[in-house]
Amino acid sequence: MSGVSKRSRSPLFFSLLAGESAWRWSGGKGGSDRAGILGYLTSVFLRDLCGKGFARGGARFRVKLLTMKRRLAVLAFACATGVATISGQLGTSDIPAFHAWPPAKGSVLPPVLTERQLADQGMTQPVQTQSYKAAAKVSGVIYQMPCYCHCDKSHGHQSLRTCFESMHGANCGTCMAEALYAYQMSRKGWTAKMIREGIIRGDYRTMDLQHPEQVN
Repeated sequence: MSGVSKRSRSPLFFSLLAGESAWRWSGGKGGSDRAGILGYLTSVFLRDLCGKGFARGGARFRVKLLTMKRRLAVLAFACATGVATISGQLGTSDIPAFHAWPPAKGSVLPPVLTERQLADQGMTQPVQTQSYKAAAKVSGVIYQMPCYCHCDKSHGHQSLRTCFESMHGANCGTCMAEALYAYQMSRKGWTAKMIREGIIRGDYRTMDLQHPEQVN
């Protein structure tokens, strides 16, 4: 831009700069391809529009044109950055499988393993027995929770509840922490949606698996 005169460093200059910035920011800093293309097309459009407008002459026309270009530049930058942000969020989102609603009324689900069944397999640690008790207490709630050990991919589980229908949960700290978290938050009056949002945030990691609270 060293060849640009001071006079030309007007709204035209800043409009072009905004267009170029939208292109480089969205395409050059990890933005999606669509965001990069949007920014690029905006910069080309602004160049073309600025050139035509100034070639036609007319002070009043130029003022109106520059006002429109400034607004377009700001809008284009906002759109490009917004698309890149949303695309990035979608790309990193990897929520495991869960049911959006509680089990249908009258439906029969596989039972959560009992403390006796756990003991028969040598699973007698407090966190194991308490997490399975919690799972049984809030069975319909954990039916609506994702499990972040990603057992939906490795074992075909449909929700956190599936983990406690077998010995899987007793061997997984993530499963046990989520079950205890769901139980505690449910006791506080949280809805399944609120609990699920907490699990997605990773709040279940605050559970003390060495000294789990008693499930009553």
